[in-house]
Amino acid sequence: MKNIKKIVFTLFIVTLCLSLLPSCGKSTPGKTETAPETTKETEAVTPVTTEAPATEPATAEPAETDPTTPEEQTMPSQDYVGAWYTDESKEMTLRILEINSDSIIFQANPAPEEYFIQVWAAEVDGKILFGNKYVPEGHTRDENLAGSLEFNENGITVTYEDFGDTCKNSTPPPAGTSYVYTIKSETDLIDWPSDKVPGAAAAVIQDAVDELKEKGWTDIEVMPHEPDYTLRWQAGFDPYPLNEGDSLFSVVGRAGKTFCTVIVTLDSTETEAERAEVFYVGTNGRRLRGTDLENFLNGESSPDVILQADDQKMQDFFWTSY
Repeated sequence: MKNIKKIVFTLFIVTLCLSLLPSCGKSTPGKTETAPETTKETEAVTPVTTEAPATEPATAEPAETDPTTPEEQTMPSQDYVGAWYTDESKEMTLRILEINSDSIIFQANPAPEEYFIQVWAAEVDGKILFGNKYVPEGHTRDENLAGSLEFNENGITVTYEDFGDTCKNSTPPPAGTSYVYTIKSETDLIDWPSDKVPGAAAAVIQDAVDELKEKGWTDIEVMPHEPDYTLRWQAGFDPYPLNEGDSLFSVVGRAGKTFCTVIVTLDSTETEAERAEVFYVGTNGRRLRGTDLENFLNGESSPDVILQADDQKMQDFFWTSY
């Protein structure tokens, strides 16, 4: 009987312990599972905050804010427009007639004995080439002339790779010959307006400058003498007649290859000045001056009035009426 009681008591104790074991097992895993879930959530959030800034520097903004085209690198400024020569003898001369965003028009004598040729040049693969290396649309070249231009702070270098048939009066120099033009004609241009010009002349010059601008002439220059007609335009003019002690200024405007020159005279006392003459000349040597200009105007305008830069009759006279 006692044994039966012991067995029953033992079974009761075992049953009680087994009933308590599941509850203890559930509480401990529950705590360990909660920690990993919290860690996973933190890890999921962290990449979002760090990846967002990383995508902003990946843009290509630096390349877009610094555009540089070949034209900006190679095409020279308007300061080079004008006549250049190699030395004081002016034997080898270069005339830069036009500098545009995509082309340059210039005249040069490829050898001392040769007459001027007129050539187009343009930027090609980072270099400024002319002749058969570059022929603008609508233009043909009879000669197989070829070469390059280089503009720098010391002047302009012209290199001829091929003279073609341009040297008809002499034996052409060897291919690859270069001429360096370091002297610009009429470098003593007056920065305008200027406080160094007597008031009487300054007022007349300013009037001419204003009228030139109003009528479409560009690249206006003021100089304390007459232009170098031969060097600039292959035109031989006699000096303007002045009274003893008088002086003159020239105001020059350009429209393509046509130029308008205004002569302003100043008396010896520097108290009286006047617009003495207006005339026109083309880079081909044609001119409208004196009786030629009077006949051209035919009483329709006064010789001292500046014509419109795009005056069709004038441009036809210079460039189409051959």
